[in-house]
Amino acid sequence: MTDGAHTGNFERCTVSAGIPVGRALLAWGGESMKSFSAIVCVVLATASSLCAAELVTKQKLSQAAQELITGSDLTLVQLKDGKEYEGTVVSEMESVVILRVMSERMTRSFTFQKKDIVYIGPRDVSADFAKALLDMQLEEDRKFPKAHYQMAIDLFSEFLRLCPDREEATEIRRKRGEYEEEMKAMDKGMEKVGGEIVSTALSTVRSFELGEERLRRMESSNPGIQGSSYTGPNKAEYDALYEGQLASARRLPKEVSRSVSEMTRDKKFKDAADELGRFLRLWVNSIVGSGSSGAAWKNMNTEFIVKLQQNFMKAYIRNRGGAGKLPSDYLVPKDMVFIPGGYFIMGRSEAAAVDDDFPMHLVYIDPFLIERYEVSNREYDKFVEYVKRTGDSSMEHKLSPPLKDHVSESSKVPALAVGELPVMGVDWFDAFAFAKWLGKRLPTEAEWEKAARGMRMRKYAWGSDEPGSVAVSCPAGRAFVASDIDSQNPPRPPKRSLMGRLGLRDDRPAISAATVLPDEPWPVNEMMPRQALEAQKNYNYKLSKVGVVTPSPYLLFHMGGNAAEWVNDWYDPKYYSISPVENPPGPEKGTVHVFRGGSYLSREDKELLTTWRGVPSGEHMMNGMSADNRPMIGFRCAKSVSLTRRSD
Repeated sequence: MTDGAHTGNFERCTVSAGIPVGRALLAWGGESMKSFSAIVCVVLATASSLCAAELVTKQKLSQAAQELITGSDLTLVQLKDGKEYEGTVVSEMESVVILRVMSERMTRSFTFQKKDIVYIGPRDVSADFAKALLDMQLEEDRKFPKAHYQMAIDLFSEFLRLCPDREEATEIRRKRGEYEEEMKAMDKGMEKVGGEIVSTALSTVRSFELGEERLRRMESSNPGIQGSSYTGPNKAEYDALYEGQLASARRLPKEVSRSVSEMTRDKKFKDAADELGRFLRLWVNSIVGSGSSGAAWKNMNTEFIVKLQQNFMKAYIRNRGGAGKLPSDYLVPKDMVFIPGGYFIMGRSEAAAVDDDFPMHLVYIDPFLIERYEVSNREYDKFVEYVKRTGDSSMEHKLSPPLKDHVSESSKVPALAVGELPVMGVDWFDAFAFAKWLGKRLPTEAEWEKAARGMRMRKYAWGSDEPGSVAVSCPAGRAFVASDIDSQNPPRPPKRSLMGRLGLRDDRPAISAATVLPDEPWPVNEMMPRQALEAQKNYNYKLSKVGVVTPSPYLLFHMGGNAAEWVNDWYDPKYYSISPVENPPGPEKGTVHVFRGGSYLSREDKELLTTWRGVPSGEHMMNGMSADNRPMIGFRCAKSVSLTRRSD
């Protein structure tokens, strides 16, 4: 229908900026120019107010942009009263223009007197352009040809050049960045899986994981489908998928090796570590878990994965990774040692799937502080006295028994209660409360192992020498020190009588007793027992293994032997298979906590390995006691790096 007046309900609420009239009318062609020459003067009179910002007409856009906003060939009519209409010109006469305006529900025609028109011409398409660009989306699992990315980037840039002040500009600038980053990644051979941009190797890993899920679903809904005698439905599809899984498994090692090598060469250590971690978890879950195509991994040369991680660490160390230092004006508490953050290898390379230090895996740790010495009886007794005197329980763990008795078992044995010896016979809650009382905490398993073995995978905290050949507080180490003392200071034989020398009397001297060191820990701040220290003083005894005095790579005392040490983590034998690469916090829950490092009672060398995980096997051990009820477990404290500047 046609209205005689120009009023109606289709006017735009926002006044668009105008463009130079000549260009607007020329866009209509010569005839239109002549037909509307009568209103040129009116338009020119209002040009200064309309041209504050130049209209973005469709004709100004590139061909690609015009195609993007197809359907926007409308004419804008602006009236003196400020109202605007967009539509299609139906006809024009000497004094009037008829415009057809379409809405979602109906179409109406408006007749405008030319004397009331201040502008008529191409409409501003910047809003349409912005909407079309914002509707463009990267697809979750599909990568595009480079030309597609480049065209999109060019369109975003075109909008930002023409419409820098529109409110959509910020979001369009962000989208352009996304397209640019994805195009760069695709240029480098990356793939897209589940919306994540990953290397070709990780793409294969993810595809393998998805394939495993499909195989398990098919096995669940088609019992027996794995067997060669199965004749039910979906057998051909299953077999094809299974063969594809085996092919992926055979292809993966080479792809991962190439990808990780490229990343480490480009110093992208985080990406390389994440890729190794993902590949390792896939391998572990296929061997240990219920992976349908796990047969592809059963006889895999595990040294391959070990070598990949070792090569990563070599490149990381060459690049001075993990060599961080605290600024010189930052305060480190007394008797604490700064452990730089960075990557290291956790777990034992020779471990089998049934071992709880399997698999060997890369871990990244933030910088932290750890005490150089184990907590001594003297330090711990101050805490016990404080709790008894004040009744303060603010430092207790939320699961700690109420009115916890923190008295250590070592304080009840005179030979073990000496002030400089390590406190032992405390449970995990005692250790937690003491650390919190000091404003510290227990180290995580990962932190403890980093402090004990460093970045070069030390077998023992002191190196690779076996405990029976070094001064370490365990039975084998004590035997070594005792024999070392005797070898350097052999006892003098007593004089024989004349009758004895003549063979008329048997007065041969009895074999002198060898030195035996008692089954006791050593002082927390000494790397040798009291007897060896006295021999040094009285007999000029000098330990054969010169330099074995501060065994940890970070100069920490007794990270192997002496007192076993509680750490913060709950125990889960399979945690290494699922732990994150960065700052693994340990399992969320459990029944017992882990202790580390072996003790002065450890008769098995493996307990002194930097990778060994101690697990309480009964109530006595949960209370820090050995199987024969002797105090054995103590602890040392850690602290997150606090950048507290010195007060001076």
